[in-house]
Amino acid sequence: MIGHYFRPRRGSWHRGAKAGKRDLLIYPALIALGANMLVACTGQWPSSPSQTSGMRPLAWARPSHVARPARKPKPPPATDTFVLQANDLIGLDQPGATRLLGTATEQFEKPPAAVWRYKNATCELDLFFYLDLRSSQMRTLHYALKRDGGDRARRRNCLESLHLARSN
Repeated sequence: MIGHYFRPRRGSWHRGAKAGKRDLLIYPALIALGANMLVACTGQWPSSPSQTSGMRPLAWARPSHVARPARKPKPPPATDTFVLQANDLIGLDQPGATRLLGTATEQFEKPPAAVWRYKNATCELDLFFYLDLRSSQMRTLHYALKRDGGDRARRRNCLESLHLARSN
């Protein structure tokens, strides 16, 4: 008979385990709720804005003493002040190079590149065109300036002289 009183009934352990799991989920929820309430209590309550009897001017309003012009001023006249730089040469397609520098003095193949050479009395420029697989166009990925001596001013003068010579 003694064993009968201490023997658990069938299924009671399973119900107890479910209740234990439920209790384990309730505790974190209660702790989070309590923490949120404490954090909310520590914040300051928003205060009402102070009331003044006078009106303040709006920040965006134009002062009355600033006069408006009679009409909109004309922009300065456009001038052809395009300055060709070495960075402008990278990524050019062949029609763009022709527009920028004119017809090349020489064209030859140096596989896998096509080379266009521009010459004048002061300098020589080689543009190396490679096939761009995305656009299926030949584009410059490299250039070589000869007789510039590594000097930026000479390089700029060389490019400018080639750019100006395109119209001749």
